[in-house]
Amino acid sequence: SAGRYHSLGVTDAGVAYAWGRNNYGQLGDGTTATKSSPVTVVGDITNWSLVSAGRYHNLGVTDAGVAYAWGYNVYGVLGDDTTVNKSSPVTVVGGITNWSSVSAGSYHSLGVTDAGVAYAWGDNDYGQLGDGSQYVNKSSPVTVVGGITNWSLIAAGFYYSLGVTDTGVAYAWGDNSSGQLGDNTTASKSSPVTVVGGITNWSSVSAGGYHSLGIFTQE
Repeated sequence: SAGRYHSLGVTDAGVAYAWGRNNYGQLGDGTTATKSSPVTVVGDITNWSLVSAGRYHNLGVTDAGVAYAWGYNVYGVLGDDTTVNKSSPVTVVGGITNWSSVSAGSYHSLGVTDAGVAYAWGDNDYGQLGDGSQYVNKSSPVTVVGGITNWSLIAAGFYYSLGVTDTGVAYAWGDNSSGQLGDNTTASKSSPVTVVGGITNWSSVSAGGYHSLGIFTQE
């Protein structure tokens, strides 16, 4: 997973590595020294299942369903109920131990549990947390509103978010200045809106800086 100036990787044995810029501790090796070759993410965690690199922070999930974060934390983007940068992994708070996936945006984070509930935390200037509020940052996970409990995947972009349900419906929320929410408007949204077009068989989505992509299954 590639962030702004750093990279992450996981081996099939569950060990996580990082390399690149490290001014905010985003390599997770307990230092703030830049590295031009892979270093192990500290914490004695050897069962990583996935990692996601954001702008200056990172998220990871173990095969036991525990979520960790490290790096830049000014907006509470690490989800540890603080705004202090961390150079080694800290647990995302909230007592959630069944995370299935996470996605790191620029200054906000998203996660989905294996029960299909989506959470968000961090910067919320554009409503990108999807909790129905705006300008109120959250340093611990809040539920994405809308009564949707069958999320299958999420994707955090620059200041906006995307998600797909297990029935193939795509939603978007947050900054919409370039129409990146796909709802045929350019008005930002603080709660999920359906991506228009009558497509109900989305299989995946990806959030960029100011544009979005998706794939749907041909029937």
